[in-house]
Amino acid sequence: MWYIYTSQEGNNYPLEFGYRAVESNEVTYNYEQITNLCRKGCESCGSGGCPPWAPSFSDIQTQYAYGVLIFARFFSRYRPSRLALSNIPYLQYRFQDIILSRLFTQLGYQVRESIQEEVLFLNSGHCMGCGLQTCSFIKGETNCRHPQRRTYAIGATGVEVVPLLQSVFGITLQWHNADNQQVDCITKTMGFFCRERSIQNEIMDEMIVNLNTLPCSKFKIPTEEYRLILNRLL
Repeated sequence: MWYIYTSQEGNNYPLEFGYRAVESNEVTYNYEQITNLCRKGCESCGSGGCPPWAPSFSDIQTQYAYGVLIFARFFSRYRPSRLALSNIPYLQYRFQDIILSRLFTQLGYQVRESIQEEVLFLNSGHCMGCGLQTCSFIKGETNCRHPQRRTYAIGATGVEVVPLLQSVFGITLQWHNADNQQVDCITKTMGFFCRERSIQNEIMDEMIVNLNTLPCSKFKIPTEEYRLILNRLL
């Protein structure tokens, strides 16, 4: 389906959005291999939601049998024209990446707070529970200052996102590179994991309701206003 993300500046961006219930044993992972990639190439490594603090997905599987996976795609043709003309690879994808990350973080907190039972929220990237503050773990502390807001990156648990997106949603990831190769879209994924099938069903049943409550959801699905704006954007 399509979702309309409205920025704080009032700009609207259409995102492809999808979700599916899974068993946690369907999720492939390789903790050592994936976390080694984190250590070598990610500046967030060492923060509270990343290696070495994030749990291995093998431990998550033993505690949470059920999950709901979500993907969102920001197609490059819908980004602002000033960015489309840039020759800097970082600018080419960073804007789309920020929009998707903000959406997932807001949705993750909303779903977790709306469910009365325990739900593990694995975000698409590093923990953003401290906002603009430096993570306490990065500062060398051993305790999280906002444990109720703490999240783990799905990749930090060892989940292999590339085969996961392909097997669950049929999506093949595209990558920017040093040659400034253009990509059709930026895709991110996140997940919720729980202990009971009933909780999984509740997450699925209330997904649109929770999505519509977000600050970035100006146009509610599936209202007539949403359809009109979406037709203009597409």
